[in-house]
Amino acid sequence: MFEQRVVPAPITWERVRKMFNDPVPPVTVWERQFDYSDDALHRIARTRYEDFDFNDLHYYYLDLAYVELQPEVFNYLFPVCLMDWHESLMKNVGCTHGDSEFHLALHRGGALNRLVTAERKEAIYEFFRDSFLIRLDTQQKLSPDDESEMRYDDRWLLRFNSLGVTLPRIDLLWNPWWSCDTVGRSIAVLKFCSTLMYVDWLNILYLPRDGSIPKYNSVPPLWLNDSDIYDSGWLDENIQFLRDTLSVDFIHDRLNVAANCITEQDDLSLVERLVADWPGCRQLVERRLQELPRFLKSDKNGGLEWSN
Repeated sequence: MFEQRVVPAPITWERVRKMFNDPVPPVTVWERQFDYSDDALHRIARTRYEDFDFNDLHYYYLDLAYVELQPEVFNYLFPVCLMDWHESLMKNVGCTHGDSEFHLALHRGGALNRLVTAERKEAIYEFFRDSFLIRLDTQQKLSPDDESEMRYDDRWLLRFNSLGVTLPRIDLLWNPWWSCDTVGRSIAVLKFCSTLMYVDWLNILYLPRDGSIPKYNSVPPLWLNDSDIYDSGWLDENIQFLRDTLSVDFIHDRLNVAANCITEQDDLSLVERLVADWPGCRQLVERRLQELPRFLKSDKNGGLEWSN
């Protein structure tokens, strides 16, 4: 399953420009902006990349979702959308501006199925993969020292699930992540495994290091995403990939592999406890693995909880 180690290529403006053959601002703009802000659309379609304010994507995300797109405008502005996606991921915030959101725009408008070639689509998928891996690789400690940071430290999981709803190649991200080739990816695997192993308030990776009682439950639900898509869950092909991949033996194997990659002295005792707790958690993991695909397939309107 696991491919040769994936070293993500840098995320740069040069990369996204080349992806779209170094596009130039369109000479004319006939696309009609969704909120009738045609002047704003004309302005941003002629803004140099180095001068771009990502907040202006509010106008274009609405267009991506709801209007007939002008190919020249799409080719010029979609590289900006990709860089916004990366920057928001690195900042642990949603890819949202005002009342418009990137994943909803892709899901609702289907631009990647209508306006890009198969080769360019693959390059876009690889961009998402590399950005996601770069984010994982920033992690060097198993859990933050400050409890207040816990709420935001694992927002990469929400972004991963947003891609599960919008892009049919979640394996491109999953396989290099679960290869545990870096400390950051191993930390992400251990956090995922721990969420399957423990009742939330007993998850040892999300308890304050000073032994105090936590002020809130900071364990992220494994099915939560950071999109504004409320009526759909993961795509069928991604659900099938997960069903084919996840098993109790798979989780146990990756838990041990990831544990062996942790070198931070303060984290070693947590890892040892996690591995030692596995036998007593195995049945709970088995039940939750049966529930997880169904939860990921569900929309965000239902109140989902583990059966425990």
